[in-house]
Amino acid sequence: MAATLQKLHKLDELLAVIDSCSPADEAELAHEHAQGARTYLLGAMPNEFRLNLELAQETVARMDDTEAPRKVQKILATLLQRKRSLSDWHMP
Repeated sequence: MAATLQKLHKLDELLAVIDSCSPADEAELAHEHAQGARTYLLGAMPNEFRLNLELAQETVARMDDTEAPRKVQKILATLLQRKRSLSDWHMP
């Protein structure tokens, strides 16, 4: 449960950084992917969680702003670095 709370905190940080970016289609799409990842984390759906993080990462790579995408990529790398087994996920 502590790992899930840490990921939620990182996802909230990620959403805040994305929201601080210049308004653009990529920022809006990255926000949607990050919000989706947050939903899948809470729903104990690890494959969908990871997919949405990877989609956010691809979207952020296309952003023009340089400072915010670096921060976003760092947070995404942290969220993607640890692979957890399915037994680590809270199953309702």
